[in-house]
Amino acid sequence: MKTPVISLLAACLISFVAAAPADQKPVVAKAGQPDEKAKNTTPPTIAQLKEQLKDKSPQVRREAAQQLGGRGVRALEAVPAMIDALGDSEAVIRASVCEALGNIGVTAKAAVPALLKLLKDSSADVRETAAEALADIGVDAPKVVPALLELLSDGDVNVRCAAAKSLGDFRAAARVALPALEKMQKQDKHWLGRDAAAEALETIQKALQKLDS
Repeated sequence: MKTPVISLLAACLISFVAAAPADQKPVVAKAGQPDEKAKNTTPPTIAQLKEQLKDKSPQVRREAAQQLGGRGVRALEAVPAMIDALGDSEAVIRASVCEALGNIGVTAKAAVPALLKLLKDSSADVRETAAEALADIGVDAPKVVPALLELLSDGDVNVRCAAAKSLGDFRAAARVALPALEKMQKQDKHWLGRDAAAEALETIQKALQKLDS
């Protein structure tokens, strides 16, 4: 005769209960008391991130810059510390700080002089992100536009594209860039550069048409 399945299940359950230590209790988190994982997910404060920009570890410094950029305008108080971090010895950190300042936007306008200097950085990634950050901040066009114009002849295509796009972002304020962008559209050796110049030209020309209408 076959043993009923339910009897086998009952027997297993009884054996399991008997084998368990009498003093073993289930682990239950107390109400309102966060566990260790929850404690570790508390985001760092702006003050802590500012300090981390000076950490010995490049990875920590980079993550601090990225997190500050993610806070946007809420990270305004960190701008002076971020400007100092633009002089970091690691190019990847300088680029990350440039990007973070761009994310903060116009309220990071105090960083413009330092970003202008980085347009001549030895790292192409830094030059590229500095150009993008200047456009994202979007102020001081009389100084920024001529500096971006010089990057249209940069040896790195990504830098040239970033410079063209950034000039386009300045719209009518970048009208002086039209001849150089037209030349780039026709003569840049890379199709990405030519496309970037064409898009910037279109953006600036549309902005000028609105002003004239």
